Parts: sequence; C-alpha cells; structure tokens
Amino acid sequence: MASAGKITIALYNSAGQMIKVLVNQQQEAGTYTMQWNTGDLPKGSYFITAAAEGNLKQTIKLVKQ
Repeated sequence: MASAGKITIALYNSAGQMIKVLVNQQQEAGTYTMQWNTGDLPKGSYFITAAAEGNLKQTIKLVKQ
C-alpha cells in the first residue's frame, strides 16, 4: 500500500457470491503478505478482490483443483 488506509480482501465464488472476508482493517503504508489455507474450499474457480481507500481495486482468479 502506498499510503495508510482501510483494506478489504474478500473471496467470491464463480457466481459472484461473497464466500469469506479475509482482511477488513486499517493498514499502514507498506508491503504485506498473507497466508491462507484453502483446505476448506471445494474444487472450483474463485475470485479474490483486494480493495483499498482511494478507489484502488484488484481482482485475481484462483482455481482450486
């Protein structure tokens, strides 16, 4: 994150339904990593969306086999 702000990272299924919020908190500026065990998810396609204040948003596709 280039500057401090609230960040939300959420997991969606292929139908666009939110499955889980992974992060929803205020963060200081900096680089972050996270680990998450997908063992509780069935096989399929998912989307992870990261959104931060200032209209910053990124979505990536996750395929669990």
